[in-house]
Amino acid sequence: MIFQDFDPCLDLDKTKVILFKQEELKCIEQAKDEVSMIEHLPPKTCTIDRLITQKTDIDRVLSGQKLATRRNGRYADPGEVLKLQGQKFEVYRVYQQSLGDMQDHDAKQEGFSNLQAYKDYILSLHPKMRWIPQAKVWVHEFRPLT
Repeated sequence: MIFQDFDPCLDLDKTKVILFKQEELKCIEQAKDEVSMIEHLPPKTCTIDRLITQKTDIDRVLSGQKLATRRNGRYADPGEVLKLQGQKFEVYRVYQQSLGDMQDHDAKQEGFSNLQAYKDYILSLHPKMRWIPQAKVWVHEFRPLT
């Protein structure tokens, strides 16, 4: 363990090295988790350039309101980069979720004030679609790259 010989009298530079090593180990573990996640995902059903196509959704992403999108298929792998109007966004997490498991915080991730507003929007895009709580969707979470 890193702190087994920890001396409270260490100077600040050595303490910084210890903290840096802890962060480095966290990053390594996170990378291992991401590789494991990719290895267990089924093949993509579409390409990342089709992940977000609606103008209102693009605007939500560019303004920082939308940090995730749900699709009926898998459009990206973790680590892929989505480009929207010259800005880049890294997909860092991809997983399945049932519509019935969605909550207000999920809708906020999508750029909406609450789940009902998100449902109304989705159903307006797909007039023949019904909201089926058991239906599974793929969640793609992303973050801006600077």
